[in-house]
Amino acid sequence: MIDILFDQFQRYNNVTNIINTLRKTGQTFNILEVGANEHQNLERFLPEDQITYLDISLPENLKNNPKYILGDATSMGFSDNHYNIVVALDVFEHIAEQDRIKFVSELHRVSSDFFIITAPFHSPKVVQAEKRVNAVFKSLFNKDFIWLEEHMTNGLPNIDRLSNYLDSNDMQYKLISHGDIDIWERMMAIHFITAHNPALTVYRQEIDRFYNQHIYGIDYIDDSYRKICVVAKNCSLSELIMPNPEVDSVKNRAILEKFDVLERTFFNLASVNTGVLLNKKKEDSFQVFWNNGNGFNEINSIREKVVSSTCHFEKRIDLALMESIRIDPSDFRGAFRFSGILIKDEDGKEILEDRYSVNGNYNFNYKDMFVFYNDDPFLTINFNHEVSITDIRLSITKINDDEFKIIMIENMKKKIEEQAAHCRELSECKEKTVSLNKIVSELNQKNEDMLFENNELVIQVEKLNHLIADLNNLNKEAFSKNESLSQDIINYKEQVEEKNRELQGVYGSRSWKYVMKLKKIMGK
Repeated sequence: MIDILFDQFQRYNNVTNIINTLRKTGQTFNILEVGANEHQNLERFLPEDQITYLDISLPENLKNNPKYILGDATSMGFSDNHYNIVVALDVFEHIAEQDRIKFVSELHRVSSDFFIITAPFHSPKVVQAEKRVNAVFKSLFNKDFIWLEEHMTNGLPNIDRLSNYLDSNDMQYKLISHGDIDIWERMMAIHFITAHNPALTVYRQEIDRFYNQHIYGIDYIDDSYRKICVVAKNCSLSELIMPNPEVDSVKNRAILEKFDVLERTFFNLASVNTGVLLNKKKEDSFQVFWNNGNGFNEINSIREKVVSSTCHFEKRIDLALMESIRIDPSDFRGAFRFSGILIKDEDGKEILEDRYSVNGNYNFNYKDMFVFYNDDPFLTINFNHEVSITDIRLSITKINDDEFKIIMIENMKKKIEEQAAHCRELSECKEKTVSLNKIVSELNQKNEDMLFENNELVIQVEKLNHLIADLNNLNKEAFSKNESLSQDIINYKEQVEEKNRELQGVYGSRSWKYVMKLKKIMGK
């Protein structure tokens, strides 16, 4: 079942999973699908059930088909509980706003077990995504896409209004979100471009198949393009547990990266396909406009027929102040080489590229080649300041398919070489980083060793300081004792001297002299 359009697979596979989850063993259902169109996809997904289709309009080939009923889903001619299940897949948003509650009420009345609604609901992201997708279609086909036009006309349904209605009527329901808005927008652009260029169908089918097989199962996200509302009447929704994949898992990232590769390949194919390049119409023209402050208009322009692949344009004009110049190389999309743009000022000097900027509606450019996917291509030269122009010369060449392919291959080779060089730089950077990390690790180890040695040295210094302090204390005590000893010696000397003086006094006294005489007389 994976070989169908991705958005149909989103709707029908979700509904199939819900029905099979709520199905009892051996049970078969009588199912009504409203707004079914012609493809009869539901019976491909649910071959054992009885499927009936209802639509407000039927093509002639289906009016006599017993599986189809012509009818209005807001006022169905069935009895209450006529079908076990009623499903409405991307129909709700096409119902006029004033009839939406009536529509939900009818689905509830006609179903006996439960009914299912899938639809995009209003949010700023959904509205902007649909607007951009519609712009892609309009750029290709010059008109709005019919279904998106109806969305804009009716306005997308409001999820809160639906919830409030179900709550107020005590209805048991569950809301499921599926389909990342960004992925939906990218896939729809691929489908519209393929519709414009059927040669891309084979590769678009591969992208659909890849989504259905690999992305669908991881595409359950709250910020989704589509909501699924299951409303029960005669069953319990407790067993209805939908997948909740881990968005940031390595496997899921790999899948989305592969999708990026497929998308780039698709647009590369679109670029080189002849249907995207040169329009083969014989009648063609190029036109040059100049803006002197009043915008671009037909009066200030020159239009000439294209008679060959290379167009040369030369125009000498009276001295005029200009803000910008617009160049329309063709009426049709294609690839063009702007090999000669020469603009001279009032002094006859060439105005160089640093005095103006170039933009336009081209999709991409490579050197002097510009590629336009849409008709009415143009480039605009915007001067930094108003300049006086006297001479404009242009040389524009339409590029044929073979040359374009060669240029694209060269461009792709250059990008591959640049990426390879970048990878080499990253590899070298990685090696340098590993080497630097090794050096840093060694320095950190040395620093740790030095810190350890420094700590040991601090300990030894502290011990030495303690010893010096102790020695100083001993010196102080010794000095104090020395001072005390010196004072004792001084006192002793003074006492000796005093005794000597006393003794000399005795020796010099008369009494001592008499004693000495007496000792002589006595012979002593």
